[in-house]
This record gives sequence, C-alpha cells and structure tokens, in this order.
Amino acid sequence: MSGEGSYALLDAAERRRHQRIYVALVSPRRFRANLAGVAGGDDLAVYDLSLGGFSCGRPAELPTDRFGFTLQMQGDPQPITGEAEVRAVISDGRIGCEMVMLSEEDRERLTGWLISYILANARVRLSEEEARAIVTGNSFI
Repeated sequence: MSGEGSYALLDAAERRRHQRIYVALVSPRRFRANLAGVAGGDDLAVYDLSLGGFSCGRPAELPTDRFGFTLQMQGDPQPITGEAEVRAVISDGRIGCEMVMLSEEDRERLTGWLISYILANARVRLSEEEARAIVTGNSFI
C-alpha cells in the first residue's frame, strides 16, 4: 500500500466534502441547533459542524423530510438558518444532518464561525489562512 492511509481506500462518493469540526469541547464558543417544526422544538447540542452539515442531539420526533434549522453560536446574536435532511441516525442519541439549503451570506458567516472556533481551540498555533484551509478544504475522511 506504499504509505497510503486507510482513507485512500474509501470510494470518493463516500467521503464528506468538508471536514467536520468537533465543536462539543468545553469552550466559550458553544453551538446549538433548533430544528423548525420538529416535535420537542428544544435547542439541541451540536456535536460537530462543517460547511456541509452538522450532528446534534436526537429530537423526540425524527424528521423524515427536509426541515428548517437554526444554528446559534454562543456570543453571536445572529443565528444561521437554512434547510437540512437527516443523513444518519447515530446509536449514541445523535443525528447527522446535511445542509441542503444555505444562503451565501449564512455560508460566509458559518465559515467565519468555524475559523474562529479552530483558532480559539487549536492545540498548535495556526494562521487564519491555515484555519480557513481546514474549514473550506476537503474532508480527511
């Protein structure tokens, strides 16, 4: 296998387009999701987030169609809104969602959120350019 990582064996269609950022760290930048029209209507903890999707706690009623969502980052009064679809039900009580509609303005704001999160929580010193490359680049897995 000449030094190739096991990820190289995955079909390209199986890989995510963007790197998911684990955002459930103890950090001043916490994220919450509200799934519009979904039973329970409570804000759910977000566990990971990317420009293409997010995982959050599983709501009382699992959405079966496209649904509206609102993402909130603690300390930012302006939420991000869009539409998503459930792509995975995870056994530990989470769901994985793909964003299927997000305005360009909200996409830019989400990019900024993720860059600031990486810069605040990285264990090694990164430049803003390096953090942006992580957020906007291809997924490693």
